Amino acid sequence: MKAGIVLAALPLASGSLAEAPHPATPSVGAPNPAAVFCIEEGGQHIIVGANGQQRGICRFSDGHEVDAWQFFPESHGVGEARVINPAAQFCLAGGGRYRVERTPAGDVGLCTPAGGAEIDAWQFYRNAQRGGTMALGNPAARFCIAQGGSYRIARTTEGDRGYCSPPGGTEIDAWQHFRQQMGASQGRDN
Repeated sequence: MKAGIVLAALPLASGSLAEAPHPATPSVGAPNPAAVFCIEEGGQHIIVGANGQQRGICRFSDGHEVDAWQFFPESHGVGEARVINPAAQFCLAGGGRYRVERTPAGDVGLCTPAGGAEIDAWQFYRNAQRGGTMALGNPAARFCIAQGGSYRIARTTEGDRGYCSPPGGTEIDAWQHFRQQMGASQGRDN
């Protein structure tokens, strides 16, 4: 019963927030699930483009926008969200912001890592994969990547060591870089 009430209210909310360049035609059937999801997540669903080339954008209160269908997750299990694009998933998992920009060459995914500059999401993802660092579980590695740097693990006589190459900087021990940037002074965990 609760689901029926929510679904009945969502088309009204969706219609009140949508901005269309042309008068909207009455819709038949179920509401647009990407629009509904956008609104449920606190966004404003906006239709942009001319007839035949329209698409939905989800705009958030902080001003960032994403393509509504890119933002809309496929549901599985008990309603868990899943991002299909691994570059987008990696960006979001690290605390970054992900958006899609439409260019003449096609759509481009862009990631703004926490505290970093916007970068092509696939480039950001590939940088993280260099040196066999598929799962960056260590905070110094995650911090290095989030700052737009590249991270690698090297086998030394002292054991495996993580190295960070910050943007425009020289390669440095990842934990040393982390401590310098974060002001941390506690032990090392590579």
